[in-house]
Amino acid sequence: MQSLSDFLQKFKIIRDPSLDKQLVVVLLKKHCGITVDLSCVQIKNNNILISAHAAIKSAIYMKKVPLLAAISSEFPDRKFVDIN
Repeated sequence: MQSLSDFLQKFKIIRDPSLDKQLVVVLLKKHCGITVDLSCVQIKNNNILISAHAAIKSAIYMKKVPLLAAISSEFPDRKFVDIN
């Protein structure tokens, strides 16, 4: 029989969603030169949703492939498909 601490060990690997959003904002700033507010970023399933002006979204769309590669390297346990 497993001890309680062994059972609860698997829940320690659950990441805080706000830290994920902060990392996405930092990567957007690094790769696209765009500053986005933390409240504008949502992560749902395998998609990253950004609520911003159309010009910002088009700049993100132009650098979508390298940005997704950078995000995937930071999140090895998740596979992000799209940034909208």
